[in-house]
Amino acid sequence: MGKVKLAVIVLLVLLSIPLVLLCGTSSALAMETGTAPFRDYKEIPGITDDEIAAITALQETGGPLIYAALASGEAYARDGELYGFTALYCRLLSDMFGVEIQPRIYEWNDILDGLENSSIAFTGEMTATEERRANGYYMTDAIAERSIRYTQLEGRAPITDMAEGETPVFAFLRGAKTAQDVAANVSYEFETVFMDDRTEAYERIATGEIDAFFGEGRLDTTIDGYSGFDVHFFIPVITNPVSMTTKDARYAPMISVMQKALALEDFRQYLSDLYTNPILKAL
Repeated sequence: MGKVKLAVIVLLVLLSIPLVLLCGTSSALAMETGTAPFRDYKEIPGITDDEIAAITALQETGGPLIYAALASGEAYARDGELYGFTALYCRLLSDMFGVEIQPRIYEWNDILDGLENSSIAFTGEMTATEERRANGYYMTDAIAERSIRYTQLEGRAPITDMAEGETPVFAFLRGAKTAQDVAANVSYEFETVFMDDRTEAYERIATGEIDAFFGEGRLDTTIDGYSGFDVHFFIPVITNPVSMTTKDARYAPMISVMQKALALEDFRQYLSDLYTNPILKAL
């Protein structure tokens, strides 16, 4: 078997693995009925009186609490409704906590600003790091794992071929971890440009100012309203965990509760099933 054919087979096997937490045997409850292992957060082992008191106070505010997402295959609008994993995850949170968690689509820089000023309660777009936690972010362990992909003009040569000529210019979202991951996994030099949102990246790809834009998850330029681009998996395949995140201490008890849920195999498997659900229901 040739090396190219073998590489393709290996890649297909890797991509067939659910890009969420691989965690062994599945929960019969999640697999057979499609329902969450917990209907109420108080059923999760280890919940404290302080957490219950804090969440009860949030319930009394009436909500909604905004959960921000980038437009992607995980969060996309159609006919006025939101589809994808993000919509399903927010429905799960709303049911468990008795507070409306409302998913909305934002640009990256608006998500960062909204977390800072508390107009956004949560996001699932950030990878947990010690630096972020030290800077005031409350973050769970992974709720999903996303592969790095890149966008370039339709029909352009692969990025490895670009690197054989002039130094390519690669764009990344400002403050994202993706730039570090790509730099650590290529053997050639490239110029780094940081963007505040993906719209700017697509526009600068179209004008030839940058060669490729790198992001994570189910990127799809048609969701953002653009055409004439190709989206490719970055090779070697790299997956990064993303966490449920807030920067407002009022919502920290919900992060704490979700962290306790994520310690349970059945719940992790349920999220994996939710992420790979072939029929993503509208919220």
